Amino acid sequence: AADTLSVPYEPKPKSNDWCGIYVFGDDKPFVLSEHIHAIHAFFVHSQYDYPLYFFINQYRTEGIKDLIGKYNNNIKFILIPPLLTSFEYNYFMINKVWYLLPEHEFVVTQQFDGHLLKNGYEQAFEDGEYDFAGASWKEPIAIHETSFIFPQTRMCNGGFSFRRPSKMLEILDCVNRKGGQTAVVKGLFINDEKRF
Repeated sequence: AADTLSVPYEPKPKSNDWCGIYVFGDDKPFVLSEHIHAIHAFFVHSQYDYPLYFFINQYRTEGIKDLIGKYNNNIKFILIPPLLTSFEYNYFMINKVWYLLPEHEFVVTQQFDGHLLKNGYEQAFEDGEYDFAGASWKEPIAIHETSFIFPQTRMCNGGFSFRRPSKMLEILDCVNRKGGQTAVVKGLFINDEKRF
């Protein structure tokens, strides 16, 4: 991670084909040194200067002042309520974030502990015709009553992932028409990762 910071940021032409998402909903102070690796990596490893939508706890903005105006003014700060549990974070990422974003063809979601390591991600994702690409959990996850109901499967970890927002909205629309997250949605997610 320290090596990432040694790569200087150079402004590039702007593009809206892709965007980044970074969410800090914690109820603790935002400390830039804990997050700068992921933020910097997004800008130095992207082909163009894409916008980064930084969703931050509305009560914990004191640490972002050093980011304002950096990276060709491509960080867009969006204030959100605190996300104090993993359930609140997951709910926000599944049900809210896609409606808050302007239209972009592709999204890369990053966190302080999962971010880009090199250039070329755009082409790899676009050539694969994926709707979702992310790390999978090592074990089948427990399903909460208020979560999607799936057959026992290895789900994808969306913390660091590539997504096609139009597909995320299509899935949300389908889930909501079938009764929301507590409804059984058969065939929506299958083991063919190209459908995710």
